[in-house]
Amino acid sequence: MHINDQPTSFWRSRERFRVSPGSTTVRAISGYRGDVRYPLLQFTAEAGHSYSVQRQRSDDSDRVIVRDAGERVIAQTERERTP
Repeated sequence: MHINDQPTSFWRSRERFRVSPGSTTVRAISGYRGDVRYPLLQFTAEAGHSYSVQRQRSDDSDRVIVRDAGERVIAQTERERTP
């Protein structure tokens, strides 16, 4: 996965990125060659808070969610459909 065009490590699943407090936009990209894209995720980051970005897939859904430390979903988006 990539977050804001910064690749996450292939071998680790818990990369950390710092974001400034305030309006935040996250661009999540997945897939071996970065060919799976999602619309921008927008949320308001609060100072001193932690957030996680997770991909969730099921038979009829492929989405990315942002959760706060309390596991509350604060932003989510469905995978962009390619022709």
